Amino acid sequence: MRKWLNHWRDATVALGRIYETHVTLTGGKVSKQKIFLSVGTGVIFGLNDSTKSTLWLLTARHVLWEPSEDWEPSSLIMRFSWMDELSLEENPGTMLPLKVAGKRQWFPHPDKKVDLACIPLRFRKTPHGRKSWPRISFQEIGNTKDLYEGEPIVLLGYPDTLAPDFGARPIVRQGIVSWVSSKTPDSSLFCIDSQVFPGNSGGPVFRWSENLDHSKPTQGKAHVCFLGLVTQARIHQLHLLAGGKEVEVHLQKKKPHETLFSQSYIGLGMVEPATRVKELLKVAQRQKARKRKTKPTLKK
Repeated sequence: MRKWLNHWRDATVALGRIYETHVTLTGGKVSKQKIFLSVGTGVIFGLNDSTKSTLWLLTARHVLWEPSEDWEPSSLIMRFSWMDELSLEENPGTMLPLKVAGKRQWFPHPDKKVDLACIPLRFRKTPHGRKSWPRISFQEIGNTKDLYEGEPIVLLGYPDTLAPDFGARPIVRQGIVSWVSSKTPDSSLFCIDSQVFPGNSGGPVFRWSENLDHSKPTQGKAHVCFLGLVTQARIHQLHLLAGGKEVEVHLQKKKPHETLFSQSYIGLGMVEPATRVKELLKVAQRQKARKRKTKPTLKK
């Protein structure tokens, strides 16, 4: 593996839940087994190199909150790339509280149309198997001038279709930038031609230098540029046909028929640009500082 990729893989985490399922073993015996199912991907950012500075986990907002699907979990589990050979019994991951005493711990982007959110990481201990928390630095975040149509890109994510077998390690994909708004590149979603599936949401998209020295990971970090976070997979709803006619289903106590559809992933994804990520990090940091100042103190 190219050494520079480890830096990005380590900072890219799986967000999901642990479920119990029944597995039928050889001989017909049924056993309970725990599995981790990814609901999205997140990236850890540090605004400076200090080990005492706040780390931020960024993801797509709908991973944390999707009112149309009645989805707002109070917590999720974080799994890390270096845990891919550990079972859930050996290490179940790190609990990420999203609500404390009914209050959200995460910050949405100030523009409600932007599908981004971040949460400060307040853990005293480093994750299992690490001496320090992995992070993407603020200096590695690109801007509009780094976006080109046709530019080769790499993206990381935890598609739920692969869980649980590949649930603890992000999948690497390549592609190109397909479309960038000519009028508002800083504030508009851009399109990538790469396989994007549910679970990829919140995963990083970045580009690298062709003349990169892969034997020097520290040099590699300087030549890799973060372009944005995946927020959408483009999907077509296709009618199911049989004999040239649409397949219909009649449900009990319902007179109108229902048409069956099949989801078709067309290989395109939509990405919130890095400038939007910068905006969110700056706003969230100010809001966090404001909350700290206004927090009431207890009298002795």
